Amino acid sequence: MQLIALGQVIAALPESVRDHLRHDLVHVPVIDAEPTTLVLAWPEGSRSRALATLVRAAACVAASHDGAHQGSGYATSR
Repeated sequence: MQLIALGQVIAALPESVRDHLRHDLVHVPVIDAEPTTLVLAWPEGSRSRALATLVRAAACVAASHDGAHQGSGYATSR
């Protein structure tokens, strides 16, 4: 988010991020974007607690969305 605020990059983010953007950033809905899939991958034998927390959080977020929002995203810039 800092690089966006500095004008260094733009980002295409999922709709779920919209309400959590910094106040100095703006978002523009991308209503004609193709649906996308986010995939998480990690080493099979990983024992990282941080990774386990991330995977649980991602699974929880995925389960809370009914698929109606798939493909909706936001392009973000300064």
